[in-house]
Amino acid sequence: MDMINNLLLEVFAACAEFEMEKREKRQREGYEALKARGEWDKLGRSVKMTQEEFLNKWDQKGKNVTDKEFAESLNISKGTLQSYKKKYLKGKK
Repeated sequence: MDMINNLLLEVFAACAEFEMEKREKRQREGYEALKARGEWDKLGRSVKMTQEEFLNKWDQKGKNVTDKEFAESLNISKGTLQSYKKKYLKGKK
């Protein structure tokens, strides 16, 4: 009985590994197709506001409030605010 269980586990593990390899191959092919069509930049999340919009709002209000309050006023998460600050305020200091 133990031998049958081990055999079944090996079969299921092999099937799972095959499916993962198949998924990775399709994903690579999809990325290559995006690059070939010139749509690579459409991948990922879109930006909620441009650098200019963020800097205007930062100058108006962002310096005087906490990060949490500023993020709530912009309707973005605190993590998104941190990434915008890192990205947009880099050259402004």
